[in-house]
Amino acid sequence: MELFDVLDENGNFTGTKKERSAVHTDGDWHGSVHIWIVQDNKVLLQKRCKDKDSFPLCFDAACTGHIDSGENSLSAAIREIGEEIGLKIKSDELIFLFRQKLCIHHDKFISNEFNDVYLINRRVENSELSFQQEEIDELVWIDINTLSEKLRNGDKNYCIKYEEFKKVLEMIL
Repeated sequence: MELFDVLDENGNFTGTKKERSAVHTDGDWHGSVHIWIVQDNKVLLQKRCKDKDSFPLCFDAACTGHIDSGENSLSAAIREIGEEIGLKIKSDELIFLFRQKLCIHHDKFISNEFNDVYLINRRVENSELSFQQEEIDELVWIDINTLSEKLRNGDKNYCIKYEEFKKVLEMIL
């Protein structure tokens, strides 16, 4: 059972913990992480599996996930990277970029998140990657300019917000 800490509209802990499904049904604020891998003018993306409760079969950042109750965002990022794409990293290999408020409403799924965005600060080889098949259909590298154009044009095959990607690029290039 996944438990999340419920946050208030300013990102402060309320002292309440709830199950994942209840948080997403009730639209409670909670924590999440996005981890980006950018190298050689390419971005690593995951294609979400068809059974995901939000945005099935859409391309997303290399790694995304929720912060479990009692966990901080850095440890959640390290855990998610290991679970989802099989990459073993240390905390000093992650760069915190920014925090954003995300409101994701997809059918009956409501996710109001304080989302911490990270960048992996080292070269990642394909041989280091293995994805969690319950979460991901495939991992792909895509050219930065191609992705930027697709997001700017609202391509429905991607569940990445153009504003987030643009801000990531502004901070790293």
